[in-house]
Amino acid sequence: MKFKVEGVTTFPGRFIESEALRTDNGEGPLALICVGEAAAEAADPEKADCVVAVGMADLGADRLREACNRAGKPLALLRCAPVIGTGMTGRWRDMVNAIYRGIYLRVDGNKARASMVHALDVGRAAVMTAGMNGAWWLSDGRDHLVDDAVAALAKRINDKRVVRMSLKKARRTALLLDIVTLGGAHARERLCADTSDSLVDARPLLDAIGLEPRDTLEYISTHVYSDEDL
Repeated sequence: MKFKVEGVTTFPGRFIESEALRTDNGEGPLALICVGEAAAEAADPEKADCVVAVGMADLGADRLREACNRAGKPLALLRCAPVIGTGMTGRWRDMVNAIYRGIYLRVDGNKARASMVHALDVGRAAVMTAGMNGAWWLSDGRDHLVDDAVAALAKRINDKRVVRMSLKKARRTALLLDIVTLGGAHARERLCADTSDSLVDARPLLDAIGLEPRDTLEYISTHVYSDEDL
């Protein structure tokens, strides 16, 4: 699916080149925005591990930029921290699924922090970067404790109880879960990620467009959802 905002074409992560540089009137969009989650380990959002599909090939951000430069189109690359919201996928969906199944390993005293952003603010940022040329990280601008994310997401699942344990016990349990499920639980991978910092610096973008995103965890903890949120 692609989204149009006053001559600007916005694509979520993967798209077809023939559609990206063309509109119904044949003149092409005034600007393009590519939105996708990216690995936080990359220091430069232009080189983040977030590729887009053009035709049958996976091209990096540098080649996408070259294609837009040739067409004379500004391209805003928004590299999002893991997104929370209705219909979410990725890291936080995996956490929700593990909590719901009763296999989430909550480490007592876990001080690891992670960046995140609510889906509503991704949409706001996409509109506000229309016509800009560059690459930026996007998050809600806060370094959230992973343990706070566990609490907030568990609350959304009818206050699901998540047992705390020591890191040593969590590692043993994760190994056992992966053995029993033949690796299907991804328990060790999840434990490693959730006990390590995963942060991005979104301040350059937020300052540039004047966006103040909502506190994602506070929002999902207090917001009363309705059909309008679906």
